[in-house]
Amino acid sequence: MLHLDVVSGVFLVFFISSILLYVFTRANISFIVALISSGVILGKLGIIENNVVFYEMSNLGLVLLLFFIGVEFSFSTLLREKGDIVIGVLQVVITFLLLYLFAFLIFKNHILAFLIGSTLTFSSTIVIGSVIEKSGSFGFRYARIAFVTSLIQDIFSIIVLTILPLFLEGGVNVSSLVIGIVVFVVYNLILYYFTKSKFADILAIRDRYLLVFLAIVISFGSATISRFLELSPFLGAFVAGMIIADSFFGRQIASEIFSLKEIFIGFFFIYVGALINLNVLVDKLSLILLLVLAIVLVKMLVVFLINIFSKVPVSHNLKSSILLSNVSEFGFLILSLSIGKGVINDELFSIISTSIVLSMISTPLLIELTKVIDKKVLGKLREKSKVEEEMVVDVIIVGFGPVGQEVSRVLNDLKVSYIVLETNINTVRKFREQGVNIHFGDAKNEHILKWAGIKNAKIIVITVPDIGETTFIMEKARILNENIRVIARVRFLSEVEKLKSKGVERIICDESETAKSIAIDLLEELQIINEKSRKIIREEIEN
Repeated sequence: MLHLDVVSGVFLVFFISSILLYVFTRANISFIVALISSGVILGKLGIIENNVVFYEMSNLGLVLLLFFIGVEFSFSTLLREKGDIVIGVLQVVITFLLLYLFAFLIFKNHILAFLIGSTLTFSSTIVIGSVIEKSGSFGFRYARIAFVTSLIQDIFSIIVLTILPLFLEGGVNVSSLVIGIVVFVVYNLILYYFTKSKFADILAIRDRYLLVFLAIVISFGSATISRFLELSPFLGAFVAGMIIADSFFGRQIASEIFSLKEIFIGFFFIYVGALINLNVLVDKLSLILLLVLAIVLVKMLVVFLINIFSKVPVSHNLKSSILLSNVSEFGFLILSLSIGKGVINDELFSIISTSIVLSMISTPLLIELTKVIDKKVLGKLREKSKVEEEMVVDVIIVGFGPVGQEVSRVLNDLKVSYIVLETNINTVRKFREQGVNIHFGDAKNEHILKWAGIKNAKIIVITVPDIGETTFIMEKARILNENIRVIARVRFLSEVEKLKSKGVERIICDESETAKSIAIDLLEELQIINEKSRKIIREEIEN
């Protein structure tokens, strides 16, 4: 076993994880598998296992990820997905009953059967959210089904946590629970009204660092309140994200903490990998693999059949079933409580916990497999669903000053789809009320560009006359979509060549346009210009 301080430990964690991430991603294997494998190695070295620092860091990742996902799935989105909520409830009830009956037939113990059924019923919101977020598929039907179902499962998990003391300790403090729920609701109502206030807008646009700190205050504040009230801190962070999702600055806040979230969520998967007991895995390999296969197939089958009755397209049905086939990290909590009360023994704990981890690993691998199936078998269905459900715009307009507004007017006349990204909250508020598809977001942020649909857009129009900012946005856009055409605006003629050398197809220069207008107006006043002359003058000035 290695005994290292925190700095050395963090270095070794990142060093080993970086190597595995490089090897696995080169082989087109999910980052989740790479990080969990890294955790296995680090756990065997004794760096991660039983280390409180790394456990808390993994919890930070969960809070940030749930907050981030909450921003993607707002309350308004959930209200539109009433059918998916029904799917979620049916999935929880049917899966629990099947697993409960199966466990009871084996162990002949109602309490143990309830615990095993509860442990295996719920799917990992973290794994589901990570796979969806990495693939950029928030707008797809299968992603909505999977995530709405996982949210329903989170609600049920709170119910299980509430009644678990009845089995393990013989009682539950109902009054404390009710008070906790009331305080939680009141806190989030206050947060909701805060996000709608002008003061919140001023805070959000004042400074980027303030924006990051505001995001931390909101996400961790709600999580802290939840934990203090003995509710799930992760649910608190998720609800906070959903509340600010409909605010003007919600998406920008999420994008600012994106990198921070990536780092800490990595610690979660590494920590999960460290929980795998290699000795048990080797000794009970056949039993564990059989259990994982049974869990995955049962959960997939339940979701698949429910989706068939809900008339979900086959491609989306298969993917949502796979996303929900794993077991939640919530299962570790139930197992920990159970073994602490002597309900299950160490061997059963190791077998089930190892099976949970392997089920998490199976999800991204199976999703990768569906891509092959989609391409060769269900390609037409997939393409049809993509056209219908993915956010697709032809043009992205960056900046909505007079130039951006004129571009928008022309695109409206031509019936061309577009989205506007603007960092002035007052402009966003004003034109959104007029029906313009405008959003508060900084186009220099990669996550904002992805959300705006950069991968499918044909043109990005950068109306901000700052060559440094324009160059940065253009380079980000080209990385995400190498075929996108760029139209940019600059102030001075000296800047035109700089952008042309970087491959910008069309450049509008304020200085040049002003010169053209003055020359043409002058000749018109002198009454010595015609249409042919006007064209020649424009060509000469441009050259």
